[in-house]
Amino acid sequence: GLLRLDRDDADILLFSSPSANLAGRKNIRVWVSFDGGKNWPLNRLIKRGPGNYTWMTQGRKGTPSEGFIYLLAGKDWMARFNMAWLLDAGEPELVLSKRSTYRFADQDLLHSTENAEAFTTGEQGLKDSPRGYRLKKGAESGQVVTRRLVLPSGKMKVSYHVPEGGSLHLAIMDESDTRLRDTHALKGSYQRDRIIDNWQDGPIDEWVGKTVQVQFQLQGGAEVFGFAFAGVSSPGSDTASIGPSDDRFVLPPRHNYAMVQNPPFVKSVENSGPFEIKDDGQQDIRMGYRLQDPARPGHVLTSKLSLPGREMKVSCDAGSGSMVVSLFDESGKLLNSSKPFQGGRKTRNLVEWTDGFTLDDHVSKPVTMRFELTGGAKIYGLHFDRVFWE
Repeated sequence: GLLRLDRDDADILLFSSPSANLAGRKNIRVWVSFDGGKNWPLNRLIKRGPGNYTWMTQGRKGTPSEGFIYLLAGKDWMARFNMAWLLDAGEPELVLSKRSTYRFADQDLLHSTENAEAFTTGEQGLKDSPRGYRLKKGAESGQVVTRRLVLPSGKMKVSYHVPEGGSLHLAIMDESDTRLRDTHALKGSYQRDRIIDNWQDGPIDEWVGKTVQVQFQLQGGAEVFGFAFAGVSSPGSDTASIGPSDDRFVLPPRHNYAMVQNPPFVKSVENSGPFEIKDDGQQDIRMGYRLQDPARPGHVLTSKLSLPGREMKVSCDAGSGSMVVSLFDESGKLLNSSKPFQGGRKTRNLVEWTDGFTLDDHVSKPVTMRFELTGGAKIYGLHFDRVFWE
């Protein structure tokens, strides 16, 4: 659907469409143009899941509908919103970076549960990952769903326990919550890193590098503790998801990038999550990212952006740890890592690079940044006082 808003102060176009990175008509979004359709810098997800052909209209002036935008998807559903909602970044949705092992002992893995509860097993074979999920007392079935993650490999292994009379099924879902693959029932007592070779309808290789969710369906006394992937590098060293194969969108150059903005600045995380800032000293910043488990290192990987200028500044708080900025080119090759930020809060502090490196040769080119956090470090935002065309 295409709609020009009835305004005297601006030429605003809205365009509704399914998400281009998913097959079929799924995840309906509305895009915004402020220059008559030349550029479409912002968009927001309206409805996750299957969609339909869409139409848009706006409320009439002088009536209770004034200021509202109405989107109709066939005869299936209708959404109502306004421009304030459309332009707001909303709550950030975490996507976990690629890593070899995902454990429910990790604080960043769990998304939701239904009729399931956390517990700690005493089984010696699982002593390095004892936290798992099982059904609540009296429940016959339930489910455990992970956060979204970049599928690291098609060779998946699961740690679980299924006693006699129970069952465990695993499903891989895409960003629209559509099931891509299911396993047949997993069986066996206290299985550690059991290779999954019983996918229904074939392997999962074609979704490697895509954003997916993992869902476990539990029945009886089934328990699940985590999963792993063969042939995946350790967290922090893997940059395969930066590559250009499926990542065509590049953020335009701007003076400031907020950790929570529309379109998203943060692409994926490792042991990191957003938090609300209630500090008078950061009045212009409302959200930041910090480690979820301060005892482990983590990182925040940005979306690709067109490097705005020669001098990069960050706002951060290294606390008792440190924060390092690593810069990658369009293909994911590491260009340089900064000198570490240490100590208390830094506001718009200049990033100092190592080995005499400068940003001069990379201005206006697509790059990705990784903010590497240790200890109690927090990252608030990225800044450029001068953009290259000024």
